Amino acid sequence: MADIEWVRYKSDLPEVTEADLDGLEADRGVKLPERYRALVKAHRGDIPRPAIADIGERKTPVNALFFVKKDFQGNGSSYNIWHYIEELDAELPQELGAKLIPFTSNSGHAIFVFDYRHGPEPEVALVDTEQDLEEQGEDAITKIADSFDEFLDGLHD
Repeated sequence: MADIEWVRYKSDLPEVTEADLDGLEADRGVKLPERYRALVKAHRGDIPRPAIADIGERKTPVNALFFVKKDFQGNGSSYNIWHYIEELDAELPQELGAKLIPFTSNSGHAIFVFDYRHGPEPEVALVDTEQDLEEQGEDAITKIADSFDEFLDGLHD
C-alpha cells in the first residue's frame, strides 16, 4: 500500500457525513469503496502526496478530493461531487453517466471517476471533459486502475 500524505488545499469545504455518502449511494445505485468513504470524510479538499497518476504513457496530476453535499451552492461548489455528476448527466447518455461517480480532477479538464460499467466493484477511470462527451461517449473514458486501492497505490512523484 502506498504511503500517502494528504496536504490541505481547500480548507473551507463542508464536512462530509455518513448521511451524505449514503445519499449518494442511494441516488446512484452504487456502493462506494470503504477506503474512499473514510478518506473523503477526513480529507475532502486535500491533495494526495505523491499526486501523479499514470494514464498510459502520460503522467497526470491528481487534485483535491471532492466533497459530497447534495444541493450545496456555497463557496467551493466546484469541488462538490454533485457539480460533476450534473455535468456528466447532462453530457453523456443516461445509462453511461449514471455509472460514473467523480471523486477528483486532474487540475485541468479531466475528472477521475469510479466506473461502475463493469459491475458493483468500481474501476477508476479518467473522463476527458474537454472532448465532446455526447459525441465521444465511452471513448472519452480511460481506465486507470482495477480499484480505488490500486489507483492510490499507483500514485507517484
